[in-house]
Amino acid sequence: MASEPSSTGKSPHLDAMESMPAEFKKAMEGSLKGGDLQMTSEEVKKFQAAFDEPEFRKLLSEYMDEISDPAHRAEQEAYIRQLEADNKVPTNKELIHPMPGFVVKTHRSGGGAPAEIDREKIFINIVGHERMEEPTSMRTDQGENWRLPYSLGPRRVEQDKRGGVVPTQDICFHPTAVLRAQAEQRFRDLIVQTAIEAWEEAAKKVLNQEDKLERAYHVLRGVAYKNGTPATMVLSKAADGGAAAAAEDEGNKENEGA
Repeated sequence: MASEPSSTGKSPHLDAMESMPAEFKKAMEGSLKGGDLQMTSEEVKKFQAAFDEPEFRKLLSEYMDEISDPAHRAEQEAYIRQLEADNKVPTNKELIHPMPGFVVKTHRSGGGAPAEIDREKIFINIVGHERMEEPTSMRTDQGENWRLPYSLGPRRVEQDKRGGVVPTQDICFHPTAVLRAQAEQRFRDLIVQTAIEAWEEAAKKVLNQEDKLERAYHVLRGVAYKNGTPATMVLSKAADGGAAAAAEDEGNKENEGA
């Protein structure tokens, strides 16, 4: 369902629009420095000018209402499943349907971010699928050195319990990693650290910008996924037919733990 209007009668996303120009400007500046998002200086000027127009901000708010509506993603998922049923998935790709794990809430921590979006709330969904490689470890003098393969989904927005818009991203590990993270605090810290670093690295790769997150985090109690059922993820197939990497991003983090 769409988000409920606030006590002022406005969509909660209209309030979020107040910080959008600063964040958008930062992203546009990154695009001019050689990030994956390529725009000309003229295109950047046009978009920045559009954000100054109340009507444009209203339309964007309505669009954010739509894309954060669970019904919208349900339609997307139905379309993807139809592609699978019709055998229309590209031969070098594989679709996986992760299982929910737990939800991490943290905040942006500055790192060059405009003041308007500093400490903005962030959700990271930790999900699992058996097509991911299992985590492995090696004993060192400092403890265990963990290799934690993951696949990262595209960034999107989801609604929090008050109907506000929250930047959100899924990161998929092998189910054994997710289960161990749910049971052991130290291993959970490793998984979450990997997820936070993956978020930051994706911002550098796609937008050529810093997007630092706080290392302090909170696991949402009683919430396995934000929101609904986990979104389908796309993996690129390796030459041997195995799933190698997510279409959006992938990685193999090595983190030390006790």
